Amino acid sequence: MFTSMHRWVLILFSGLLASSVSAQDFPGAPAAANAKTTASLKLEHSVVKPGDRTWAGLHLVIPKPWHTYWVNHGGVGEAPKIKWNLPAGVKAGAIHWPLPKKHPSFGSIAYVYEHEVLLLVPLEISEDAPRGELMIEAKADWLECTDEECVPGKAMVATALTVGDAQTAGPNSKLFATWRGRVPEAEQQVIGAEWAGEADDNSQRPLRFRVPVEDTKAPVVFYPYLDPREKFMVQAEVKLEHGEGVATLTQPVEFFDKDWPVEFPGVMQVGDHAYEVLLKVGKPLAAAKPKPANPVGPGLLPGFPGANSFGPSNGSEVTLLLDASQAMPGDTVTAGVRFKIPAGWHMFYKDPGGPGEAPSFRWRLPEGITAGEIQWPQYEEYESGGDVFNVYHDEVMLLVPLKLAGDLAPGEHKVRLLADWQECEQTCVQYSADKSVVLKVGNTAEPSAGAKDIASWRAKLVTRAPPDNQEPDPTNPPSKTLGAQTKVTLLLDAKSARAGQEILAGVQFEIPEKWHIFWKYPGEMGEAPQIEWKLPAGVTAGEIRWPRHEEYEAFDVKQNVYHDEVILIVPLKLAADLANGELEIGAKVTWQECEVSCVQGEADVAATLNIGATHESSADAAVISEWQAKVPGLSEGLGQLGWILLLALGGGLILNLMPCVLPVIALKVMGFVKQREESSIHARRLGLLYGAGVVFSFMIMAGVLLAVRAGAGGETWGMQMQNQWFLLFLAALMTLVSLNLFGVFEISLGGKAMTAADAASRREGGAGAFANGMLMVALATPCMAPMLGTAIPFALTQPAVVTLLVFATVAVGLALPYVVLSFKPDWLRFLPKPGAWMESFKKAMGFPMLAAAVWLMMLAGVHFGDKAEGMFRVALMLSLVGLAAWIYGEFIQRGTKRRGLAGVLALCSVGAGFSCLYVFQDKLDWKPWSQTAVAEARAAGHPVLVDFTADWCLTCKANKRTSIEVESVRRKIAETGTVVFKGDFTKKDPAMAEFIRGHGRAGVPLVIVYSPNAGVEPQVLPELLQPRVVFDALSKAATRPVQVANKPEGDVVKDDTIKWGQWSAEAISRAQKEGKPVLVDFTADWCAPCKKIEKEAINVPTVRRELAAAGVVTLKADFTDKDPAMQKEINRFGRRGPPLVLVYPGTPGGEPEVMGKVFSAADMVKALREAAGKKSANNPGLEPAGAAATASN
Repeated sequence: MFTSMHRWVLILFSGLLASSVSAQDFPGAPAAANAKTTASLKLEHSVVKPGDRTWAGLHLVIPKPWHTYWVNHGGVGEAPKIKWNLPAGVKAGAIHWPLPKKHPSFGSIAYVYEHEVLLLVPLEISEDAPRGELMIEAKADWLECTDEECVPGKAMVATALTVGDAQTAGPNSKLFATWRGRVPEAEQQVIGAEWAGEADDNSQRPLRFRVPVEDTKAPVVFYPYLDPREKFMVQAEVKLEHGEGVATLTQPVEFFDKDWPVEFPGVMQVGDHAYEVLLKVGKPLAAAKPKPANPVGPGLLPGFPGANSFGPSNGSEVTLLLDASQAMPGDTVTAGVRFKIPAGWHMFYKDPGGPGEAPSFRWRLPEGITAGEIQWPQYEEYESGGDVFNVYHDEVMLLVPLKLAGDLAPGEHKVRLLADWQECEQTCVQYSADKSVVLKVGNTAEPSAGAKDIASWRAKLVTRAPPDNQEPDPTNPPSKTLGAQTKVTLLLDAKSARAGQEILAGVQFEIPEKWHIFWKYPGEMGEAPQIEWKLPAGVTAGEIRWPRHEEYEAFDVKQNVYHDEVILIVPLKLAADLANGELEIGAKVTWQECEVSCVQGEADVAATLNIGATHESSADAAVISEWQAKVPGLSEGLGQLGWILLLALGGGLILNLMPCVLPVIALKVMGFVKQREESSIHARRLGLLYGAGVVFSFMIMAGVLLAVRAGAGGETWGMQMQNQWFLLFLAALMTLVSLNLFGVFEISLGGKAMTAADAASRREGGAGAFANGMLMVALATPCMAPMLGTAIPFALTQPAVVTLLVFATVAVGLALPYVVLSFKPDWLRFLPKPGAWMESFKKAMGFPMLAAAVWLMMLAGVHFGDKAEGMFRVALMLSLVGLAAWIYGEFIQRGTKRRGLAGVLALCSVGAGFSCLYVFQDKLDWKPWSQTAVAEARAAGHPVLVDFTADWCLTCKANKRTSIEVESVRRKIAETGTVVFKGDFTKKDPAMAEFIRGHGRAGVPLVIVYSPNAGVEPQVLPELLQPRVVFDALSKAATRPVQVANKPEGDVVKDDTIKWGQWSAEAISRAQKEGKPVLVDFTADWCAPCKKIEKEAINVPTVRRELAAAGVVTLKADFTDKDPAMQKEINRFGRRGPPLVLVYPGTPGGEPEVMGKVFSAADMVKALREAAGKKSANNPGLEPAGAAATASN
């Protein structure tokens, strides 16, 4: 956590001011060149009348992983600012800030915006405002940061506002409505507050307040405003307690004066409702009743439907063209939107490549005409500020297909387009246009004057996004990836085809070296590719045909994969009534590609197919045919399926040997014969109907399983086996089935169901035989799982037809003896006689199920802690579930007394079992202990806490959960930069045992706290800990006294400062001429990474000693005010902003060593020694890069 001085140094901001919107007034503005965020100015209304109020918005589009700040930045940033340049008659109000989000930032919490924000500002139009087009201009300044660096951004933004006779909503009205809903309600509510304690050593005092809530799961957050006098700050850390209908919040307040404040303004969020509040100490803790959410916001005007906006005269000239002046119903007409772009400016492709906004279209079309997706011509790559953008210069025409319905009425139809786009030079400006054209519909089709232009631009359409560092290839479709590098292309085996034909599409994956993607059944883990088709009417896609795969094993996991390249084949059926013309075949493809790690990929692909009188093969037909030949043939697929069906048939036959089935066979068959002794044909018919009842029951089960699989999103078996809860369910199920087979409890349909089934089965004739077959399946259910362990999982991964076939085959195996014996009743003498062996056989079948439960327990255990601990947790859970099953069987099924109590005990046992799965998650960054690692951390200036523990040590676990892994201690660890080590004594390592005995303990627990000073004895903490004991030990260890050379022995002072000089080129040169190394720290008050580096890697004892020993000159470059000269120097070393730390050698003109964005104290010592000409000490084990930041904030 930053100190008060760090938080409350006044954040100054100065820059070059300008009086014109022209980007030429800001030549080479460094901040704008380095910033990644795109800024634009939006208006809610395109036309207003004198006396109106309208709304402007600064729209910031923020790329990952950057963020910018709310009005209260949290002490580690800077809020955006807007400086207006408005025409006469227009006045701007204050910014209305949408709700931010909390963002952990180096021991503190900042209030930030990520991805996008619209800062709303009211504009008042005076009664005497001149009519006509007014230019609204502003200069925007903001700070954008990642977790490693911050850079300032600025932009000139402008847009046009027309003053006319009536207010008209603009194209951005929906955007304003969205962000207005995120602005807190303006009416301030007063909420009572009280101090919950006294101030601590850090001048922080807990403030408690209470708000009413209806939903205890809804977020409750207080966003404090900054104190304009800079006397206090309400910290973001909060303790939240829910009561009945209320939430109590306690937040620390940091104060820097004598008398504590009593009023704290801010914003309260309760669920989706946010409103202004004033926390007032002394007012009773009875919060005002929250108001319902107000979608309009604080005094804002609601939006209006429709749009009618006009871009400024210096924007692109926009023309709307059609390739037909007249078309017939059912035709597809291409619209072309031509942009003539001013010299030096550019607009963006659909994937800008960086911050930027692609054009967007909103069509206003008559009924019967629908617009398709924008078709994008090939773009140019444009480099600016180190980024490569995908842009258009000079002129571009975007094409959109317009589909006419077959029943579209003849006559003239107005086609209207509302276009929005962004144009950029060194600054970016947002534009809009409203264009329309008339299309005639009749009995003939006639090309328009613009048809030739549209055809020329159609030839320039992109069909694939170029890979990095390659020239654009117009033969492949555009793709986008989510970290994936696989290239995806859509191929067709036909350039043109006839209606009614079937063609083949191929989705081609070009996979990077050493990476792989998955087959349809990935194996033990992985996700198969998915294809979501976007097809025109009359075209339907079939099932994917998967080429042969490779078997691949990594980390003892078997997978079915493809390497290098694969083409998935999909048949496309063309309807017989498909109209002639050009069709766009599109698809969204998602996949997972893996090497050591796995990333998700996604691509939108497309290809063009012409429907005409002839079939013409494409250039890709040969390669599609080649991959079609690699798809396993019918015989190969049937061979695999045949073995599975044979296994299923055998499983069904074996089910007849189970004690719940075998005794019934002879009785049922003889029953068939006795019903119609005079007719053997009738007995056979009854046997067949009995078998049909068995098969029908299995089909019902298969249908239920297919419905469950569909409800799970069609996940493959391999994907399900990665889900810890699914594994847990299977383990519990296998355990219960094994206990059932051992006779612990019985499974039945229930009294009423069994009575009804028995009554149906007693009926004579065909209906009774069919019901008997269904009853047999119910009786066989407890015995079914052992024989179907392979067949059912396989069936669940197959298409529905194969699943039904597998279940039907099991049913045939179960029913076959009855059918055969109804034809040959004299074969009954060959059946084994029922007896005690059947019960033994049933119990023997329980052991395979128990083995399956143990295997599943091992798979699930790794998800619930370390492998051994997780397996123990799952085993304990299964044991308690088994105990519940025993209680159920012994006291509820077979018992007669106290069934209610037994039921309660069974439920308690199940609940206790699942409670075993709770895993305590460490929030501290524990490192493996070694004496060397501890010594190196201390040498780097860090206090050290070591916890010697073991998996079997309950006291150790209790100490960690109650006294170390608690908020107050974690905060102290973060504040003091303490490194925490874990000594794992589970296996009773002899060297560790000797070390523990050397500290007066026979075993664990043992917790030791070390000071960074070698002369201070370590603190051995008690065996039973309390948070205060650990807290005090850390405070004591963080006091770092050092001897001062000019003071008597034993007299100590705190040496925790470095004397910094002011940076300049002259200061560096002067020091080098004197033979002194130089350390330069480019930093800023708003730079959180800078403060972390200074705290952990510069202002630590080892570095301070090295600075003194080598006579290093220390210079600080304070970039808080964003000085242009400093910015230029920072850019010279390849950085966009601080942090930047340089170490110059003590030789004139020597170039500096540039420290990394993240480095350790050992790295700093090494660089200083090299600059001074000394040999660097070897510190092989010291953790680099912020390793001392041990608390997860």
